[in-house]
Amino acid sequence: MIGFDAYIDPGLLRATLRRDHYCCVLRQDSRYLPDNAQPQDMAAIPFVQFANSVGNFEGQMSPQQVARSAVATLPCYTSLQAFMSVNDVAACIPSAIAALGDFRTVAMAGAPQLFEVVVGRHRKSQGNLAIEWMAEVIKSVSDLAPR
Repeated sequence: MIGFDAYIDPGLLRATLRRDHYCCVLRQDSRYLPDNAQPQDMAAIPFVQFANSVGNFEGQMSPQQVARSAVATLPCYTSLQAFMSVNDVAACIPSAIAALGDFRTVAMAGAPQLFEVVVGRHRKSQGNLAIEWMAEVIKSVSDLAPR
């Protein structure tokens, strides 16, 4: 499996594919915020969160600030571009996904929330040449991806 380290069972064998961080994004023509926004400025903007996600402004805004302005919970990061095409909102997403979309990234004070993307496999698969080969192929493709 491939996923965020925090959501993969600690009992699985794993290899880090990449390290990434969350960033705050708005749509390109958003009416909100100049550059160098502060967390308190973000609290006034409606934002979307993601189902089963840790990237919802954690570490950047307090839960009280976030709770006041959440307008939707989206099922996945890939649905954000379509949602933002008709809604002027903010979101925290992995920087790799932000780089692929037509988003405006908002610089935030403080360090971004870091995480790892890993490939994991069951311990019983150790020694299975096909599964070990597949894990290596996934890792090698990830090594080629731009960071």
